[in-house]
Amino acid sequence: MKNKLLIFLLFAICHAEVIAQKKVICHSVGDFQEGMAAIQVDEKWGFIDTLGNVVIPPQFISSFIVNKAPSFCEGLAAVIEQSSQQMIYINKKGEIAFDQKYIRAYNFHEGIAFVEPTVFSDFKVLINKKGENITERFRCSFISDYSNNRARIDNRSFIDRKGKIAVKHQYTAVQSFSNGLAAVQLNYGKWGFIDTLENVKVPFQFTHEPKSFSDYRAFVQGSNNKWGVIDTTGNLIVEPVYDQVFPFSSGIAVVSKMDDKWKNTFYLIDIDGKVVREYPQNVNNKETITILSGFNEGCAVASKGYKKGFIDTKGNVTVNFLYRELRPVSGGMAYFEKWDEKTKKTTKGFIDKSGKEMIVLEQPKF
Repeated sequence: MKNKLLIFLLFAICHAEVIAQKKVICHSVGDFQEGMAAIQVDEKWGFIDTLGNVVIPPQFISSFIVNKAPSFCEGLAAVIEQSSQQMIYINKKGEIAFDQKYIRAYNFHEGIAFVEPTVFSDFKVLINKKGENITERFRCSFISDYSNNRARIDNRSFIDRKGKIAVKHQYTAVQSFSNGLAAVQLNYGKWGFIDTLENVKVPFQFTHEPKSFSDYRAFVQGSNNKWGVIDTTGNLIVEPVYDQVFPFSSGIAVVSKMDDKWKNTFYLIDIDGKVVREYPQNVNNKETITILSGFNEGCAVASKGYKKGFIDTKGNVTVNFLYRELRPVSGGMAYFEKWDEKTKKTTKGFIDKSGKEMIVLEQPKF
């Protein structure tokens, strides 16, 4: 009786796994953001949820950016309407958010998006989430998304939420704000960091362009072309010793050093520069772990023997090395491709952060 019960329970568990896995038929797919991912069927885009349910049927034309899937940001997505061939914003029900159409439209960040209302692409307008114009039409060749209430304009200056120039100087180059600071270059010379009021917080002392701040730490490059770490006052936390670096996330960063035989050893370091985990080169290269990304939502993509999996911020393997392709986690899900040696077929889909295969993607038959 106990054996029959055990067999029944095992069958139920396996059956539940099968039921939980959803099949989605599409030609291509984007990453999950805010619980939705774009799917493309016959050149038209729609959206699925994290359970694989089609929430918005494919009906919108491909993005004006080739091969770029539309995505939701702050509850709205910019898509091309088939009837008008112009861009509109939709909500997560697939409804038109407001009655305005644009030649080009970009995702909202901090409640603001920039759009191009005419065929002259160097003219921009800032709008709010009601579709109301915040600014008059103005000319610029480039404008970034908003971050810390500032947007980069033409990679030389910043504008505030009203579209007004927010700094006095015209810099040679600027980065977006992060953790309240932005790297800027003055007169084709050194780089430093300013705050949103243009106060210099880290002196102009870096010859090479630094990385943006994350977790209130920034990687800076020394004269030896290696990377070290500074805090928001410019204090050097870690000497420039690393050859490759990824941004801090959840207090941990992925870094690596190359030896004289051109082999990389990867490390996880905390915000004080302390090594949390080391991944030394193994005699058998197939057993050597290589880290391929920084941390996203507590997971980093790593590989061993040409197969990819996930590690956590403590360096533990949380998803085994099974996948030929594995994207960073986005919205709690990660796209995968897995090759089956027996069937000689590739399975594509999405796994959650634990490695459970939630969605399997299949190509249309016709």
